[in-house]
Amino acid sequence: MMRSLLQVEDMIRHAYEVGILQLLEIIIPTAAIFIGAFFTYRKYSEHVTFNRSKWLHEVYTEFFKDDKHRKIRRRFDQHKGKKIEIDEILEKMKKEPNNEFDKNLIDDFIDYCNFFEMIIVLKKNKSVNDKIINDMFGYYIELFDDDKIKEWLDEHSFEHLFKYVDKKMYEKDKS
Repeated sequence: MMRSLLQVEDMIRHAYEVGILQLLEIIIPTAAIFIGAFFTYRKYSEHVTFNRSKWLHEVYTEFFKDDKHRKIRRRFDQHKGKKIEIDEILEKMKKEPNNEFDKNLIDDFIDYCNFFEMIIVLKKNKSVNDKIINDMFGYYIELFDDDKIKEWLDEHSFEHLFKYVDKKMYEKDKS
């Protein structure tokens, strides 16, 4: 009887050891997968953050350093909300431009509006958020808050920019 009791005990011990080994065979690979997934996600997040920062730098450079938007930006800056020269551009757009300077000025203004339209579409698609837009371009977007400019935006299919400016100014007035 003693011998059979020892045999039963050995069988239980053996079954226990095999069970633990099988359990470890499941736990170790699973843990390795989760650890690998964690580090992969971290690396991916760093990569996304880096690429977003790089893109924002390119957008900043395009808007503030390249000549493409400088003329119109300066016209807005020089008049700090009076928009005298912008009104002149809008008037020139109503009729056929009669010289190369006017044509270029109109093209520059349209490019300027297209730039902001793109930024707002990116916001709508959740590629960029309101905080970034406000931090980088809030001042310039507020300068679109002019009845003549908004009317022109609406008439010329800058619908995203028109709605965004309208919404922002409404929110600003409420607060």
